[in-house]
Amino acid sequence: METVFAQLSEDAKDFWAPRSVARIPPPSPLVFYRDYVSKNIPVIITGGIDHWPAMRKWTDDYLLQTIGNKTVTVDVTPSGYGDAVLALDATTKVFVQPEERDVTFREFHTLYHDAAFDGIPYLSHQNDSLRDQFPQLVGDVDAAIGFAAEAFGNTPEAVNLWIGDERAVSTMHKDHYENMYCVVRGRKHFTLLPPSDVAFLHETTYPTTRYVHESRTARFDAAALRPSTHPSWFVHVPVEAAESTPWIPVDPLNVDAAQFPNAKHIAPLEVVLEAGEMLYLPSLWYHRATQLCDTVAVNYWHDMEFDAKYVYFNFVHGVATAAKELRLKTHSLSCLAPARVHQAVAAARGPAPRTPPVPAESLLGAVRSASAVEPAWNTTPPAPTRILKHQLLCRSLPPSAAAQALAPSQTPLCLRKGEAPKATKASLLALRRQVEMRLAQDRNEERREANEWWWPPA
Repeated sequence: METVFAQLSEDAKDFWAPRSVARIPPPSPLVFYRDYVSKNIPVIITGGIDHWPAMRKWTDDYLLQTIGNKTVTVDVTPSGYGDAVLALDATTKVFVQPEERDVTFREFHTLYHDAAFDGIPYLSHQNDSLRDQFPQLVGDVDAAIGFAAEAFGNTPEAVNLWIGDERAVSTMHKDHYENMYCVVRGRKHFTLLPPSDVAFLHETTYPTTRYVHESRTARFDAAALRPSTHPSWFVHVPVEAAESTPWIPVDPLNVDAAQFPNAKHIAPLEVVLEAGEMLYLPSLWYHRATQLCDTVAVNYWHDMEFDAKYVYFNFVHGVATAAKELRLKTHSLSCLAPARVHQAVAAARGPAPRTPPVPAESLLGAVRSASAVEPAWNTTPPAPTRILKHQLLCRSLPPSAAAQALAPSQTPLCLRKGEAPKATKASLLALRRQVEMRLAQDRNEERREANEWWWPPA
């Protein structure tokens, strides 16, 4: 499987995924679709929103005057990492969502600029937030990016407003949307990975939880609250009706190769989006996002086409998931004691006839005449049966170790009754062939047992 993953990574880099993100002026719908949408590769468009009134009007004073008393939904976290994988202890990891608070925009602005506030606020509520919560601002931006809407063949499913700074981070994830992300003010930093890298990102399903500040714990069951690494913050872990979320635990900017070995294949693209620029982020592309300063942005989500790329993505995702499960099973099996492995295999196989093995004393008797000319071999410490059989092909036991096995009354293998043992070359070769056949039979039996351990017959 490692070879397959390496080939996938190499092919994606050589034939498809760009090594950098191009900057172009606003294209025609045909050029945009032909060169970028159909190929599912990102691009930055410059000068495409210079005509927006928002580019001149959206100062703090204007926003406070226009929407200061509007109720907005603000995401708050203790660390800035919302929608992220969090380790509660050495053995428990969860998917944690930010705490959501409904406040006025004026209150958000105060918390956002308050260095003493216990938390990091980020105006990142989605679900068409610009059109739903800020209708007063809708006229300051285009209803859609014209060339993009024509290329996609639909109007935006959602238009969202984002306000945050360098403290807030959106961890690596993907969206089932074609995304046109526009920076009105500030600078945005994206880390991008192509959809084919799903094979290398160790996606895992975690229990879904949410941050809760100590000032807001009264409405939660105390038994469902777990302490976090931040003293005044808890994590709400639902006891009943618990949900789970598949998420990416890999940080592309700080890869833990020991914990996530497949991530060695990723080659992240980093781009900085300046004010007045927009990023076409194709559907299913993985991205990590943050701000480099106080940043205001608007993005347009368009429904993606569930076509061949989606089919191929799901196939690669399924292969990666199956490989991960097999690796975990293999690791679990390697940790079992040999006796438990044998019991488990025997229980899965049931009784099966086997050819009786050749008695060891017969093998010893057949080579007793070679002891005078071949060097003795050390029998300490005891070796497994297969190794002993192999050694019998080339060496003889010392008399002290084989006194019982070489009793005169025993009849050696390959000798007729009453015939004296002869250490001829022909007899030793015949013996070698017989023992090699037994070794081959043993190997086949072991392979069959191993296969039936993973895939027992119905």
